[in-house]
Amino acid sequence: MSKIKSNIINLTLNTKIGFNLLKKRFENTVIMYHGVSDIPCPYNKRHTTKKDFIKHLLFLKKNCNIITLNQFFNKEFKKDKINVAITFDDGYWNNYSIAKPILEEMKIPATFFITGINNTNENYLWADFVDILAYSKIKRNLQIDTSHFELRNNTYYQQNTKKSLHEFIKHEEAEYETKISLYENLNQKEKSFILNDENKQFWKLMSDQEIKTTAKSKFIDIQSHGFFHNNLGTINLKLAIKEGIDSKNYLENLTQKKVDTIGFPDGSYTGDFLNEIERFGISKFTAAEGFLYDFEELENRILDRKGMYDIGKSNNQIYNALKLG
Repeated sequence: MSKIKSNIINLTLNTKIGFNLLKKRFENTVIMYHGVSDIPCPYNKRHTTKKDFIKHLLFLKKNCNIITLNQFFNKEFKKDKINVAITFDDGYWNNYSIAKPILEEMKIPATFFITGINNTNENYLWADFVDILAYSKIKRNLQIDTSHFELRNNTYYQQNTKKSLHEFIKHEEAEYETKISLYENLNQKEKSFILNDENKQFWKLMSDQEIKTTAKSKFIDIQSHGFFHNNLGTINLKLAIKEGIDSKNYLENLTQKKVDTIGFPDGSYTGDFLNEIERFGISKFTAAEGFLYDFEELENRILDRKGMYDIGKSNNQIYNALKLG
C-alpha cells in the first residue's frame, strides 16, 4: 500500500461517515491477534501495541458487531453490520496480563487458542526462539540434524537450498523432534541470555494457573492451538490426531470446560485430519490467511481468520484485517 493511500484510509476511518464510505470494501471477519505488548516488538510484527489494541477495540465496538467465535460459526450476524469475532493465538503471557483486562473492562468476547507446550521442558514456542536468536546474533550458524543454517540479514537460511529456517520447520521437518534439535544449539546460559526478563513480554507464555484464571472470565473462551505448535497438515496424520487429542485433554483438565475447536498453527491442516479428529469431539476449526483446500462440505465447520499485525497506523491495521479478499 502506498503512503498516500495509507494516509487517506487512516483519515477516512477516523469518522463514522468515512467508515460507511469504506464499508462496502469490508466483510464479516474473524480477527487473529497474537500478542499485545507495552512497546513494539523489535524482531517481529506479531505483537500489537497496547495503545493500538485499545484503538482497535474502540473502533470495532463503535462501528461493528462484535460477537463470540461460536456465534460466528452459527452465523448469528446483524445484517446491517460488519460482524467481527476476536481470537488470539499462542497463549502469550501478555494475553493474560494486558489483553484480558482490557477485553473484560470493555466487555468484549474473545477466544484464546493455546498450546500444550507447558507440559514439555520448554516454556516458549519455536518461532519466537528463532526470531529472538536471529535478533541477538549470538549464533551465526545452526545445525539441525543434517541441515546447516547460516544467519544472513537477520534470517537463518539453509545452506544447500537457501530456504529459511522458518520455512524448513513449517513445511518440511515440522515434528517436535526438529524443535528439540534446534534448541540443542544453545546451552542453558545462552538460552537464558536471549530469553530474558527484558523481552519476556514477547515470548513468555501463560502458566497453567494463568490459563485456569483466564478460563473463568465470562469474556474469554479457551480452545486448542495444537499441543506442540506443530503444523498439523505437515506432520504424520497419526501424530497430528494424537496432538489434537492431547491438547484437548490438557486444556479440558485445566479449565474444566469443553474444548471442541482447533485454531490451526500457521493455518496448516488436511482434509483427513478434519474428518478423523471429529470422532474425538473436535468439530470446529479456524484457518489463517486463507483456506488451503476447497471443501464445500466443511464450510460450516472451518472459518478463515485475518491477522492483525503491528504494521502501519492503527486504522490501516483495521482496514487490512476487514477488507474483502
